[in-house]
Amino acid sequence: MSGQFADTFTVRNPDTSSRAAMTRRAWWLIALNLLIPGSAQVLAGNRRLGRFGLAATMVLWVLIAAVIAVNLVAKGLFYSAVTNSWVLLSGQVGLVFYAALWIVLTMDTLRLTRLIRVRPGARPIVATLALIGLVATAGTAGYSVYLAGVTRGALDQVFAQGPPVDPINGRYTVMLLGGDAGADRTGLRPDSISVASIDANTGETTIFGIPRNLEQVPFAQGSPLYGPFPNGYNCGDNCLISYLYTYGQEHPELYPDAEKNGSQPGIEATRDAVEGVLGIPIQYYALIDMKGFSDLIDALGGITIEVKERLPIEGGIDSNGQPTQVKSWIEPGVQKMNGYTAL
Repeated sequence: MSGQFADTFTVRNPDTSSRAAMTRRAWWLIALNLLIPGSAQVLAGNRRLGRFGLAATMVLWVLIAAVIAVNLVAKGLFYSAVTNSWVLLSGQVGLVFYAALWIVLTMDTLRLTRLIRVRPGARPIVATLALIGLVATAGTAGYSVYLAGVTRGALDQVFAQGPPVDPINGRYTVMLLGGDAGADRTGLRPDSISVASIDANTGETTIFGIPRNLEQVPFAQGSPLYGPFPNGYNCGDNCLISYLYTYGQEHPELYPDAEKNGSQPGIEATRDAVEGVLGIPIQYYALIDMKGFSDLIDALGGITIEVKERLPIEGGIDSNGQPTQVKSWIEPGVQKMNGYTAL
């Protein structure tokens, strides 16, 4: 800072008759508001508001440092936290608070610059920089609130809620179901059935795939399905393992406590079938339908896929085997897809 600048210009009590001094002061205030929100008010405006803004900024910096530290030294704890619905909700509330605070501080900083006293050529630049700062802070916070909301919705839809359980023989087992339910479809059947067996200590995972058209599925004697099917689910093409979800939903009396325990009769019927096929207990399940898949991809920020050939979105095939009534196309090459495109 030059001697002339120090002699003729102070931030709180500037020489309003000097456009040069007021312009320099405006640059400083805008920069301080962007780098250390609240500092502009402490130096040139309402000190109470400024101290509140500075305290909130310090708390945010500490929280960010703590999150980074946890991610570095305890990744398991970090991922457990960021996939917890209540943690995400708390984060949303906090981000809304900071977005509102940054809007207030930025608008007040713009007021403190006294644009009318700034050099005419610098006025639009000062205002633009303030707007950029507002987008960088409040805008980022607002978008993060949206992403946290999408993530919460996807997690709540995909994963069942229930109490934690201990590993069996050092492993957790999770049944993964991909349902074919959609806006233009009636009911739901698991299009894909897999089981993830996870080592409780290392996280090493083995995945078993079960064909959806598997027949003659056996049931343990303790299963509610053993009564109607003591010889297994065996009646030809009408008794595929993927049909057991519908059977369970149509016979809720077989699993009267399913919904009370956060599950569904169809899920429990499928669980019994999978346990009968693999001979291992299933502790958890995750069910995702078409909308849930789309939401999950959006929650992850999209996925990058290398597309081998041009693919149509929606539409059908005409009598000549050519696509018709195509809404749009996915072009070959590496594509970043959102939930709708990936589905």
